[in-house]
Amino acid sequence: MNNHIFLPATEEGAKLNLTYEQEHTCKVVYKPAEDGKGYVFSELWDIRPEIKYSDSYIIVPVRSVYVDKFTYRADDIFANIIHSSADHCPSNSWKQLLISHGIDCSQCATDGYFYDSKDHSGKTYFTDYQCGGEIKGGHIINSFSADTVPSGSFVYMLPICHNHNSCCTDDTGRNGSGFFMMPRSEGQGIRLRGYMVL
Repeated sequence: MNNHIFLPATEEGAKLNLTYEQEHTCKVVYKPAEDGKGYVFSELWDIRPEIKYSDSYIIVPVRSVYVDKFTYRADDIFANIIHSSADHCPSNSWKQLLISHGIDCSQCATDGYFYDSKDHSGKTYFTDYQCGGEIKGGHIINSFSADTVPSGSFVYMLPICHNHNSCCTDDTGRNGSGFFMMPRSEGQGIRLRGYMVL
């Protein structure tokens, strides 16, 4: 049985103008922290009935973790969150949430390249991978490498394509790993709280 917890909205979350669909489908999944203290971000909730979460996971409304919009620069870098494939989220609803806050979702926010995480200069990229697929509300971190979300961090959501959210360029087999991304230009996204103590 999924543990849906109806936490109070943050001050910013209470101001969100959500549709009925977004209210009931835009939720965030947290899992127990490795140190046993609280919960850490796992992924965006997947509403498909065949996707199951164990009883150790909790699922909370986006209003309870929403912080604000943020602006990123054209020279910023970002990477995916491990174990958080965009295939596991109600992409249309999250995408609509971005749109409803004035965030352009007509194209991938990246510049189209898959930059090698081993070279932080941004001069090395994988030529076998290309931008493509449906635009989704992808969850990312400010990092040169895809990673899990450490305690106390924020989770960011940007409009990125399926390939940038799901391709794997290393030998780990983990969706979205082995590369980092850079934006095509300055833009905005949504910021969520990445860590909760319950």
